[in-house]
Amino acid sequence: MLKIGLVSLESTHVDAYCKLLNAEQGFNGMRVEGARVTAVCPHENPLERMQELQGGYGIEEVYEEPAEMLPHVDAAMILARNGDLHCRQALPFLEAGKPTFVDKPFAHTMADSEEMVRAARRSGAPLMSCSSLRYSVELAEMQSEMARLGSIAHCHCSGPGELFFYGVHLVEMAHAMLGPGIVAVTNAADEHRDLMALRWADGKTAFLSLLRDVEIGFHCSIFGEKGERHTSVADVAYYRRQLERFIETCRTGVEPIPLEHTLEIIRTLTAAKLSRERHGASVSLADV
Repeated sequence: MLKIGLVSLESTHVDAYCKLLNAEQGFNGMRVEGARVTAVCPHENPLERMQELQGGYGIEEVYEEPAEMLPHVDAAMILARNGDLHCRQALPFLEAGKPTFVDKPFAHTMADSEEMVRAARRSGAPLMSCSSLRYSVELAEMQSEMARLGSIAHCHCSGPGELFFYGVHLVEMAHAMLGPGIVAVTNAADEHRDLMALRWADGKTAFLSLLRDVEIGFHCSIFGEKGERHTSVADVAYYRRQLERFIETCRTGVEPIPLEHTLEIIRTLTAAKLSRERHGASVSLADV
């Protein structure tokens, strides 16, 4: 049984993972076998949150600092909502060679992103970071139909929220559908929206609409030479499917997403931020 430690507890993702691994009734009737949350590190979270999780999921071990968990867990999940904390929290586990999951967004800067990847490569620690929407049932069904559409030329994704914390969902969905190779981003943004146009080296394009002034869920459309497909993400099985990939990574040491892809996603969001600051000017990923 893999022993997993959680660092930072404020996210609702913490509840989903604890239910999937520790709760008898699971999460929406779903469970993930072979691992258990055995330790938590609140790390700047209130005492009440720690007590809530301990009481609800039978987690006995509590540590003040991430590094204190090292001898007591087989793997770590870094779940702070603030991506600026991820590098500092993840490094002790990566440097010790422990499998580590870093919740989205991987980081807010390329410097932090690259430092975590370097640490993982030095020690051989398997490292995974992604939006759970990458593993949604609906996206998987759409991917299974892509061959019927011929060459895919364009993708359109839409959803709510701000640029890094929620925009990563849209970039991940587009990346899952079109693959790596993004070379440039423009972002026509204002206080209510980020409207991002992405261009791939091979000519593919994507348009990502991040909307804060309307009620909207997450949607994805793809367009190919022989037709189009559209979907909305609704089935929360993506939490289970994502967690299963991480547990498999812990066992095999094989990362499900190449770290180069993870870096490209953060580089894309960074380019979108720069484009916003430059009033919609195109930003090359090579310059980020």
